[in-house]
Amino acid sequence: MAQFIENRAVATSEEFMFSINEAIRTRAKGMYRLSSQHARTAELMVRSALPDIEDAIGRAASRKGNGATIGRYIADIVSPVEAAAIAAVWILRSARQPALEAINRRFGANPEFRSAFRMLFRNVYV
Repeated sequence: MAQFIENRAVATSEEFMFSINEAIRTRAKGMYRLSSQHARTAELMVRSALPDIEDAIGRAASRKGNGATIGRYIADIVSPVEAAAIAAVWILRSARQPALEAINRRFGANPEFRSAFRMLFRNVYV
């Protein structure tokens, strides 16, 4: 876990990808509580890797605060790969749509963002 935080390689961490995949898999099987726990685990990994913005990530994930403002604030700070990891968590946690839209407006056309996002949802993009 220390290497994960030190390198800030959020979207390429095996633990993170496992949590994302399990959240998707268990949700598809109707195991919503377990899916939620996997999504929260992924959120905690992202938040611990990005301590400067962990509160903002959490507020949007838990549907608190102004989603558009939070999304724009985060989009101005993070890299495309980090944005993909945050967007993945927010999707699984049913975050406020304006927060996701702000990330998408900033990074949606970025090939690095798109590649990382597809990698995280590789079982969905089949």
